[in-house]
Amino acid sequence: MNNILEKIRAIFQMYLQIVALVILASAIYITVFWGYDCEVDGDILWQIMGVSALCSLCTPILMSQKELSKRTMLFREMIHFLMINVIVLFSGFCFEWFYVSDWKMIVGMELTIVAVYVGVCTIAYRMSQRTAEEMNQKLKERQEEMKDTEN
Repeated sequence: MNNILEKIRAIFQMYLQIVALVILASAIYITVFWGYDCEVDGDILWQIMGVSALCSLCTPILMSQKELSKRTMLFREMIHFLMINVIVLFSGFCFEWFYVSDWKMIVGMELTIVAVYVGVCTIAYRMSQRTAEEMNQKLKERQEEMKDTEN
């Protein structure tokens, strides 16, 4: 049960990170490709939340109970990135976020996907690093407490 709750928590955390970065990236993308004066419908917010949810559901592919080799982890990252690309580009096509005939928009969309992906990975890495540091600090404190009680 803990494992399932852990996965749900990780997916939700990833979802929040994705939504935040996608909104920022969307503001930039819309301004660059549609113009500063572009008016957008509220539907785009629901689209962003839906696409972000689909992308965050891909998170478990990166999770494992056992330690993975660098090669296996790299393979999983590549599959994950490919899945994100398919979801975002297909959704973008369906929601008319870009024109297929405009190669600049497609390149812009791909650069946006890469930027958001790198941003989310960086945030996740830093959060994991902080958690590891906190755990190491608590372990160190506990070891010191055990030494004090032995003496």
